[in-house]
Amino acid sequence: MVCRAHKGFTVGTPKADFLDLGTEFGVRVGDRTDDRPRHDGRREYEWKVTLGLWAVIVAAIATFHGQTLPKWIGYVTILVFAFLWLRGVWVANEKDKTLSLHYRRKAEQVLTNTAPPTEVPFPGTIPWYKQAFGFLLDWSMLFQLVTTIGLLKLAYLFVK
Repeated sequence: MVCRAHKGFTVGTPKADFLDLGTEFGVRVGDRTDDRPRHDGRREYEWKVTLGLWAVIVAAIATFHGQTLPKWIGYVTILVFAFLWLRGVWVANEKDKTLSLHYRRKAEQVLTNTAPPTEVPFPGTIPWYKQAFGFLLDWSMLFQLVTTIGLLKLAYLFVK
């Protein structure tokens, strides 16, 4: 087995002197197989926005105590939070995971010098129904949504 280092990778391939990763995978192996930095950064903003919304809801309970709030404010808050914020974050994370998996499989095929039984297809877009409602099946998104709905319900109970 011959081991060569190329662009930060140590490649072990049987009966191969050199494996060129620069043409197709040089950038993509390093950038796309590790989606954690993008995901972690997005998650930090996701929770900051969510905790900020929860703080606003709790502050509204104290501020508007004894007053009547229109119900449409709660419904609009839930819809905007769920379908504009949570859904958007979830779709971006899913796309990153799909691309990361694709490039990991391709890189593994190149690094192990194995011929794939079938070509790894480039991932297409996420189906519309999964883009629209898939976030409701993710535990983190569902937790944030249910907690927000619960806080809004408490807000309407205590404000009256």
